[in-house]
Amino acid sequence: MTGGGTYEEGLVSVVLPTLDGSRYIHSSIESCLAQTYGGFELIVVDGGSSDGTLEIVESFADPRVRLVHQPGNAGRLSGALNRGFADARGVYFTWTQDDDLFAPEALAVMVEGLERRPDAGMVYAGQVFIDDEGTLIRPSLDFEPHDLTWTNPIGHCFLYRREVAETVGLYDPAFLMAEDTHYWMRVYRQSTIVRLPGRYFDHRLHDGNLTGRNYGAYVALRVSARARRAVLGIAPHEARRQIAAAYVEEGYAAYARGDFGHVRACLARAARRRPRCLAERGVLLLGARSLGKSVLGHAGSPRVHASAKGTR
Repeated sequence: MTGGGTYEEGLVSVVLPTLDGSRYIHSSIESCLAQTYGGFELIVVDGGSSDGTLEIVESFADPRVRLVHQPGNAGRLSGALNRGFADARGVYFTWTQDDDLFAPEALAVMVEGLERRPDAGMVYAGQVFIDDEGTLIRPSLDFEPHDLTWTNPIGHCFLYRREVAETVGLYDPAFLMAEDTHYWMRVYRQSTIVRLPGRYFDHRLHDGNLTGRNYGAYVALRVSARARRAVLGIAPHEARRQIAAAYVEEGYAAYARGDFGHVRACLARAARRRPRCLAERGVLLLGARSLGKSVLGHAGSPRVHASAKGTR
């Protein structure tokens, strides 16, 4: 994973995967270059962009920025991270996305956190969520590392040591949509993870997010539950409960979109994992209302019928 040649003491290696990220990548790179901690390299991994992304990256005349290629987007996000860190020269590793932003103090705070805690292999801090225009939506909630058994407490603002990466190994493409959560679980089993106070990262929520398309966030929840079973050894019934809960939440999202057939499909899949979930009041109401909306739609309600058609 780490074949980048000579290590440089104190250097932070930041990997930034991208594929047709021209909309936001200029701001993302600028947020890296604006760090108060100057000892870093930025490795941009392009998966085959054709929208002007490469020209934007190459417009930065800064020796800290390097562009490498991932032909055909092989391995998706996991492949890009593995490709980037293979060229990393730093002793500290992190990665970001082409639509997100580091606060200027982010790297300095996290490097200081690791230096203050030589027993820790990884540190992370809080983040805020912004919209497509950069307007604040809300801050993240704060969770502790042990909460990995049911959620992803790490978020997007993190830093870990090279030796941790060499012990844990590659990002695994078998856990697509939850590559990061799966990796943090593996780190958690091998090393101490420390949460730092403060929020030093802007995570952008918009329609182009991978988790924002085609109910991707709920796919990530289900893959994460599978990862917890594989890595942390949670009980089979708990993994099934988490997967069922993710299907139910996807059903609520589908109802809000007017995608009533998808609601019923989600509830059926939830019931296969945890039949008792259908006895819960909220789930019963969701199923009944989605069925009623579908019947109305087939009976000729223009609004419902148009909504359902538009989401197929």
